[in-house]
Amino acid sequence: MKTMHWMVVAVGLTMAGLCRAGDGAFEINQACVDVGCFPGDAPGLPVTITTSGTYRLSSNLTAPDTATGGIVVAANDVTIDLNGFRVVGPIACSGTPTTCTPAISGGGAAGIDAWSYNPTNLVVRNGSITGMGTGLLLSYDGRAEGIKAIQNGDAGIRARAGAAVVNSTGTANGKIGIEGGLIDGCSVSRNPQYGLAVQGDGAVVRNVVVQGNTGYGIYLTSGASVIGASVSGNDVGIFANGGSQILDSVFKNNTHVAITNTQGTLGVARSTFVGNNGGGLQWGGTIVELAPNLCGTSMACP
Repeated sequence: MKTMHWMVVAVGLTMAGLCRAGDGAFEINQACVDVGCFPGDAPGLPVTITTSGTYRLSSNLTAPDTATGGIVVAANDVTIDLNGFRVVGPIACSGTPTTCTPAISGGGAAGIDAWSYNPTNLVVRNGSITGMGTGLLLSYDGRAEGIKAIQNGDAGIRARAGAAVVNSTGTANGKIGIEGGLIDGCSVSRNPQYGLAVQGDGAVVRNVVVQGNTGYGIYLTSGASVIGASVSGNDVGIFANGGSQILDSVFKNNTHVAITNTQGTLGVARSTFVGNNGGGLQWGGTIVELAPNLCGTSMACP
């Protein structure tokens, strides 16, 4: 229930409405978009956040075309609670490999954009972003929790190095499911370029399900760690750039090798490899067994 609702009339009869819920959160909904949802937000999409605080959707937000974004974050210390609602655009993706229409240029307009101003201490949680150019662009120390990024024309979630994406999904996006510095408890499927991609050295991927991506299941930069991944049915399970480690993971029925390492040395321990590359060579490149792995019925890999 709203406890306060007031309107500010600016020059030229432009109006900005400010609605706060009982807990002090600013509300965002399709109705307020027409007049501006709060001071600093001009009428129309994208909604622009210029003040620190908590913001909560109270309806879906629908972008009318591929050039229009949903929300732009231009302030530090912001939490956006999608509250189970969706930010929706006009793009639809389907098929194997996944293709999206209408086509977009570059990353397209974002459902939530935190790259243009690189705000600090941003949290986005609890909702869906679908049909946009890119679902969510998350700044360096940002955090996404419980986000479903589905059928976006470029990527589901793009998060800069140091940002965290947890308990989220990236499904049937045009290129990438999810990327970030920490990816934890996420699932990705049916993305044609990468299911998961890490940003920055020393990134961590843990407790993820990576399935049926028609390019690489996971793309690793140098010094990354993968812990507890289930990687199956991708073209290549993991594409690695050396200096990384893979622990306690399962690789099954990836079309080509489970892991390819392109430079330096990659360490693998306590992982299982079954049916990759048609049951042939399970990995390629310079890879060291840090502890025994299981390849089919053999403890020696490959």
